[in-house]
Amino acid sequence: MAENKNIRFDYYEKGLSLYCIVRKEINQTILDNDDGLFRSNPIDPYFSMTEDSIIKGLYEFNENRTFWDYGNYHCTVFQKLGASPAPATDDKIGEGDIFIANDHIQYDLWDLT
Repeated sequence: MAENKNIRFDYYEKGLSLYCIVRKEINQTILDNDDGLFRSNPIDPYFSMTEDSIIKGLYEFNENRTFWDYGNYHCTVFQKLGASPAPATDDKIGEGDIFIANDHIQYDLWDLT
């Protein structure tokens, strides 16, 4: 059974519409929101991040549908400026790496851009 991966991003602004794209570094595949699998051409690569109801400025999403292999994963956070995600024109506001060992997150590092 896959463990829950809670992807969190702390930011200084509240009330934003954020989404995240997760890439598996070993083979450059992207996490598909449609079914939780990593693919070269995902149907929906955008994961909406929900702001915590108490800790304003803390945005997160959870993923537990599939087992993640041992290795490094890169997450990029964008602020959605229009009605739909558009990474080519939306503002990239953060990124970080997650290291997985046996489907458990060992660390995550975020750098604001």
